[in-house]
Amino acid sequence: MSEKITLQQIADKLGVGKATVCRALKDHPNVSEATRQLVKKTAVTMGYTKDPAISNMAHYRWPNRLSSQSLVIAAIASKRYEASFPEIRYRSAHAMADVLGYRVDEFYLSDYPNPMRLHGILSSRGIQGLLIGPLYGEQLPCAFWDNFTSVLYGQSWFKPPLHEVLPDHFMGVRKAISEIRKCGYKNIGLLLDRPLLADDNDLRLGAFLMETTGPSSTMKGHVLRGDNVPPEKLRTWITRNKLELVICLSHENLKLLQLAGYSVPDQIGFVSLNVPNDNPSSPAMAGLNLQPDVVGRASVTLLDSLLRQNEKGIPNHQIRLLIEPCWISGPTIHALHT
Repeated sequence: MSEKITLQQIADKLGVGKATVCRALKDHPNVSEATRQLVKKTAVTMGYTKDPAISNMAHYRWPNRLSSQSLVIAAIASKRYEASFPEIRYRSAHAMADVLGYRVDEFYLSDYPNPMRLHGILSSRGIQGLLIGPLYGEQLPCAFWDNFTSVLYGQSWFKPPLHEVLPDHFMGVRKAISEIRKCGYKNIGLLLDRPLLADDNDLRLGAFLMETTGPSSTMKGHVLRGDNVPPEKLRTWITRNKLELVICLSHENLKLLQLAGYSVPDQIGFVSLNVPNDNPSSPAMAGLNLQPDVVGRASVTLLDSLLRQNEKGIPNHQIRLLIEPCWISGPTIHALHT
């Protein structure tokens, strides 16, 4: 087996320091373009290949490398978090960033007169990595992503064309219906009361129809669309279709069922597609845990990988990393007597 070429051998060949070779291969801005190209050409000629084991060992040898501004990740959202999911996701991302040697600073678009003002501040601070989301209504210009490595990890009404990490809503709905079926429910409804979340709702609707309209399906499915559905409209829909259980995105719709006059689960079952994570040991309802902690960790891991590859701007090919939700058994569903 031939001897593995080292950075020192390349440096000796060119008469430069080992640190210069290392920086040139990583496209460090402090190394001139001519030197970078010469180092890369020499590395290819000599047969140099990066050793991932050594890279990982060096990476974890200095887990608290916080002196350089380039090691700051910006977590960007429209406004400060109001729900448990984004808060848990952010805390988990922050913890993983600590492990990998980054610091996370938060920025909110609502604090700036326009997105490009924030762009200028991030650039002046030398920040290279961005975690994006949630975005509510902002359609950021393509120029905003220039010179940044970005990962979308939160719900956005207008999704920028970036790599993203998100819950697998399609498989989550299929998993939920599988558990519902085991309890004996046969006539179920899906309430889609947030039409602005079109992308995710289409995934949920597709999975629901797949499970309830297929030739081998033993269940009947009914769909109600609309924002801020009043209790009387909900009751009419349930009565007309003789529903045994309602699936909703928002856990707050449990109160809507009760306002409509239903006792849960005695008169009708309820499943949330986003069970709050406030008390996982004693959930208030049955449904899906979208695993915001896993989403947060995976987002930082993906961003770290992209930063190492020096990928900038809008990618030519998007990576979509899907995190499978977990089913949570809760008191809003029970086995039916058949």
